[in-house]
Amino acid sequence: MTQPTLPLERLPVYVDAPDAFVPRATWVLETLLAPLGRGVEVTRDPGRAPQSVLAYAPDAVPGVPTLPRSDEAMTLFAAARPLPADAFTRRAAAHAGRGEDGPTCPVVAAFPATRPDGFVAGCDLVASAFALLACWDEHTVAARDRYGRLPYAASVFSASPELRIEQPALDGYVTLLRAVLTPRLAEL
Repeated sequence: MTQPTLPLERLPVYVDAPDAFVPRATWVLETLLAPLGRGVEVTRDPGRAPQSVLAYAPDAVPGVPTLPRSDEAMTLFAAARPLPADAFTRRAAAHAGRGEDGPTCPVVAAFPATRPDGFVAGCDLVASAFALLACWDEHTVAARDRYGRLPYAASVFSASPELRIEQPALDGYVTLLRAVLTPRLAEL
């Protein structure tokens, strides 16, 4: 007999993203917070941003752990363009505290922040996670094998040796969010 699932506690998260990307950001945040036993209640109202537990925005929200939102990523997804060949070849510093405070844990991600000061990560973790979870290369790369599948050689994983099956990038994102949210939740 299966146990009924309990609803996840929903955390207020401020999202400042283009309308077309908000459902994608919501899905990614729900996916990343589910292992922490949390759901997401997205607000787009800047007046509610300071009361949020987490923010995803192009500018850091004072007093709120903020993940940077990349204009480059928004443009790429809106135009349905393929990821750059070197998209996931960088390790970005991420901080478990607020802004530059707290221990640094590098994560493999795309879309570096143009102004990383004040953010908890040096890259757009939400857009990076979306690219991986949605298998963006499957949708935007024309190469196919004889069965109609994207060949490994044309995939983001082939082009990015930092992305390793035995150490999933998204696990690093979840670990970072756990470290960032623990002190924030204690404050509220």
